[in-house]
Amino acid sequence: MAAADPPNGGNQLSFSGFYAIPPLPAASTMSMYMHREEQHSWFHSASNKRKHDALEDSVEASADEKRGRNTVVIHPGSRWLRIGRASDILPCTVPNVIARRTRNAKKLEFHCGIRRPIPLRADEEGDTMEDVENATEDVEKPPPEPSEVDEGTARLAAFKTAFKDRLRTLGVRYQPGASESGANFNRGQTSEKIPDHNDSQRITWITSVPPDKTTFFGHDVFLLSDKILKDFEVHWPFRGIRLNCDDRSELPAVLNDIVDIWTNALEQELEIKRANFKASHFQNMGAVLVVPDLADRVYIKELVQILMVDMGFKQVAVHQEGVSATYGAQMSNACVIDVGAVKSTVCCVEDGLILPDTRIVLNVGGDDITETFYVLMQQSCFPYKEMDLSRLYDWNLMQDLKHQYCTFMIDISGARPYDLIVRRPEMPTEKYKYKMYDEYMVAPSVLFETGVIWFAEKRKRWRPLWNPDVQEDLSNAPIEEMTFAMKLSTDHILKDIARETAEALAQRAAMEVDNAGEEGKANVPAPLDIPSRKRVVTNFRTESPPLVLPEDMTFPGELPIDIPFETSKLPLDVAVFNSARGASENATATIVSKFLENVLLVGGGSLVPGLAYMLQTRLRAIAVAFYGADLEKISVVQTPKELDSRVIVWKGASILARLETSSEFWITQKDWDRLGMRAFRDRSLFL
Repeated sequence: MAAADPPNGGNQLSFSGFYAIPPLPAASTMSMYMHREEQHSWFHSASNKRKHDALEDSVEASADEKRGRNTVVIHPGSRWLRIGRASDILPCTVPNVIARRTRNAKKLEFHCGIRRPIPLRADEEGDTMEDVENATEDVEKPPPEPSEVDEGTARLAAFKTAFKDRLRTLGVRYQPGASESGANFNRGQTSEKIPDHNDSQRITWITSVPPDKTTFFGHDVFLLSDKILKDFEVHWPFRGIRLNCDDRSELPAVLNDIVDIWTNALEQELEIKRANFKASHFQNMGAVLVVPDLADRVYIKELVQILMVDMGFKQVAVHQEGVSATYGAQMSNACVIDVGAVKSTVCCVEDGLILPDTRIVLNVGGDDITETFYVLMQQSCFPYKEMDLSRLYDWNLMQDLKHQYCTFMIDISGARPYDLIVRRPEMPTEKYKYKMYDEYMVAPSVLFETGVIWFAEKRKRWRPLWNPDVQEDLSNAPIEEMTFAMKLSTDHILKDIARETAEALAQRAAMEVDNAGEEGKANVPAPLDIPSRKRVVTNFRTESPPLVLPEDMTFPGELPIDIPFETSKLPLDVAVFNSARGASENATATIVSKFLENVLLVGGGSLVPGLAYMLQTRLRAIAVAFYGADLEKISVVQTPKELDSRVIVWKGASILARLETSSEFWITQKDWDRLGMRAFRDRSLFL
């Protein structure tokens, strides 16, 4: 049987010369293959892990030492830089400061963070102005009313009264006249000259510099004499959770300082020579960067850019301070308190992850204790009258006195004599005798009695180094994130302003109704009379007037107050309790107790003796008043595993760098060039 002819008469040609594309299968159009960034980088990560393991296996070392030998852990702080290999036991600690030769060098300035009392006039007491400025008032007199004296004097008097109340609570008798006797003793003291051959700890100052020497780093900056500093400018590139913009208005200048400081530390402390930075030895190394818990994206982006591009590291990982602290202390759940030089951060960590809504940043730190101690000593007629905190050697002298004497432990036994050794460049060593009564016990209380801190003056120095309106990658996040714990801390201020605003609006509406029938009356809305906008604070211990904008202006989030700034004024114990409450919107005693049972103190500012007991006592009082007897078990750990609290964060980051799963956090140069900050979406636990 013959086959049927085709309908077109046997012509097999198509009607068109164009190829007709068949419809795509439905499964292909709905597929997400190669639509996600992690699908592009997983092969690179696996390959990098194999190369990294092969590189470490080639190193002739023991099994415990070889892992982490090619990884550098960097923990930058406001005052100190801790850097070292992940295989090291302890990091190298160097001052995070640089001095550059400048044609028109600016003189070092000290920005006051503690309110100073206005001194009395010399003719009121019949003494010299120098004596009157160092004179102190009778400690037994009640604190003066705010209307009678300046606010600085009133706040300092309330600060001292809080310490006396604490003594009264502990049943310790305050000795009347002891502080006054110490001041009278100090007022008549003069210095004793010590020859250089009798000074066993004399300092070799830098009094001459070659013309080609343009920079000094670390400890060498503290050795520069006043004559040399006239040609150099001193810069601290970090301040708190942000880059230091106090004296540098250009971001590239701050970043160049960071590059030079880190490069010098790698060369001098870790013996990685500058010539090897672009050689194969350095390109095969990774860097672990430790950042604050509330660091913004631009901060992280610029530092990673430095490590990847300017310094040429092979790969970079980023970890938070709170997580690193728990790994260093070997705790799974904890409320981590990092008391630094400029700031104090509080966060709750659960199973190795920071709960984002528990993060709080306080604008108080160890430097505030030093400055408060200085103000109290000046009130007690400190014999070293030429002390100036803007000079680095005088600041270090007060730091040494703080570390040597300041404590929370109560020891009231009268004014005791002490010796003070003053070493200044190009001058003979001087020895003073002075007495202290309670100044060294009162000064650390600034962590809990924050009313004496000048928060508004500190805020004036905050200048952003980038425009938050420029959106690029993940950098469009707000500079200061508002957490649930911060909102809990400022809820009372918002309620007061909302109530007063409602009353003011009702008063304005009543006035408009009364004026509606009057002819010729201009229809101009009356201004709102909100007491919070012109509030006078009378509780000088912990209260400061809130920063409130005018009626037609608001802060981010359309709020009448700056919530992160108002939260930064909290006492340390209140901040810790609110951070634990921020773990859940309906925080029960069980949830809060999970974190307050393991309160971890880290940072250099937490080394004050007795701080753990002081914080534990105040936390227990707040918890019992809030939750009753259901929350009484509170434990504060100050030195876990007998480690130095200053290096626990770095130690935890080094442990994270040596884990077998550490390859999941690495960002390679190819990933950074291709994706930028978006690469951290799959390689970070918090970005």
